[in-house]
Amino acid sequence: MSAQLVPGAACESTLLQRTGCEDDAFSFSDPSRERVLKCREALLGRGPTTANPPTCSDARRFLSECPDAAGFFWEGQRP
Repeated sequence: MSAQLVPGAACESTLLQRTGCEDDAFSFSDPSRERVLKCREALLGRGPTTANPPTCSDARRFLSECPDAAGFFWEGQRP
């Protein structure tokens, strides 16, 4: 069973482990770093803290406009 990301919960360690970003040898391949940075705008529109999470419409926009970036965070898994 995969770890689920619960809204409002600290999820940094789960994402670091799931994406491999914690590995010193990590580098972006597909999607590219530039693509991930561009796509994150939808999720950070209300600010970069969990105190102001993205709206549902922003999250839907991220998922529909950036399925490759969303897939990176899911590591091929689906909820």
